[in-house]
Amino acid sequence: PPPPPPHLFFFHPDPGFLDSSVTGVQTCCSSDLRLEFVNINGGEPNLRTDLVEIAELLLTRLPKLNNLTLNTNGLPTERCVENCRRILALCQAHKVRFGVSVSLHRIGAGFDEIAGIPDAYRKVKATLDGLKSLRSERGFYLSTNCVLTPANVGEAEGMLRWGADEGIPVNFTVAE
Repeated sequence: PPPPPPHLFFFHPDPGFLDSSVTGVQTCCSSDLRLEFVNINGGEPNLRTDLVEIAELLLTRLPKLNNLTLNTNGLPTERCVENCRRILALCQAHKVRFGVSVSLHRIGAGFDEIAGIPDAYRKVKATLDGLKSLRSERGFYLSTNCVLTPANVGEAEGMLRWGADEGIPVNFTVAE
């Protein structure tokens, strides 16, 4: 088969193949791949016990890699911040830019409703505060991602103001 385009994360000739274990990622990531940008997302990547190991594998097996990003819901806070700290150190050692985007679809109790998790906003805000601290120490790109739906579209301007106040850019995605 032809080589994959640079933006694909998993490529395998068998369309039914999907193995996100360390071994599966290793199988898919040969040094022949020309990937320059890889985004790790999920489910929730921070629930994986092998997330840092997968990031390290990507950094060592993909010599053309320039950017590694992580999409997360920001929970659990301690694990998210620690994983980001460790991945950032690996990225910096490999001279690869690192970025984190945390899902946040409303501010305050409205986010708790959308997330379906009691006190979700406070928890995610604690993660963002921890990541902001890490960003000020070590430098990396930090943003939030807000999926616009009929439930929150009227609050987009408020999200932008919040992002400006927090020093965190807000990216918007339109829900299907």
